Amino acid sequence: MIGLCSGAAYYIIDLRYWLALAIWAGLTEAVPFIGPFIGGGTAALIALADSPEKALQVVIFATVLQQLEGAVLVPRVMRDAVGMSPLTVILAVLVGGTLAGLPGSLLAIPVGAAVQVLISNLLRHQDDQIASELRTMDIAPLSALQLGSPFAPPEANGSRLRAQTNDASDGNGTGQRPSREPRILGGTPVSRE
Repeated sequence: MIGLCSGAAYYIIDLRYWLALAIWAGLTEAVPFIGPFIGGGTAALIALADSPEKALQVVIFATVLQQLEGAVLVPRVMRDAVGMSPLTVILAVLVGGTLAGLPGSLLAIPVGAAVQVLISNLLRHQDDQIASELRTMDIAPLSALQLGSPFAPPEANGSRLRAQTNDASDGNGTGQRPSREPRILGGTPVSRE
C-alpha cells in the first residue's frame, strides 16, 4: 500500500527513479519505526539532487502518508488481525512506548491483545457463573395476596383495604388521622430502619 501510494506521488512530483524509490519505500515499510524514515529519506535525498522544492514535496508527502498510515491504516489492520479496536491499538503503543521505549512499542500490541483476551475470558467466566446461579435459584411466584394487591379479593385483605381511603379516619373506626408512615399497597406500615 505504501509502495503504491509512494509510487503515484513520486511519479506526480516527477522524481527520477520514482519506480525504484516506490519499491524501496514499500520494502523499508516492513522495518518497524525507522523503515518509513529510511524510505522517505532516500527519496528526499534523490529529490534534493533535482531541486529543494521537490525535496520539500517528498518530505511533506512522506509525513502525511505516515500520519495517515499510523492513524487509520495500522489500527484497522490490527483490529482485523488481532481483534483489537483502533483506539486500543493506539493506546497500547503509546503506553508501551512511554513505559519501555522502542521495545515497549514493539511489544505493546501482543501484550495488549493478551490482556484483552484475559479480561474477556474473566468477564465471560463471571457472566457464566452469574447465569448458573440464577438457573439454580428457587424462585417462587408471588401471588396477589402476598403483595397486598388491590386486585386481591376483599376477604383476603380484610379491613386493611379500608385504611387506604382518602378520608381523615384511619379506617378502623377510631376517627384518628392516619400516621405519616409509608404504607405498602394493602395497608401494612413500612419501617424506616
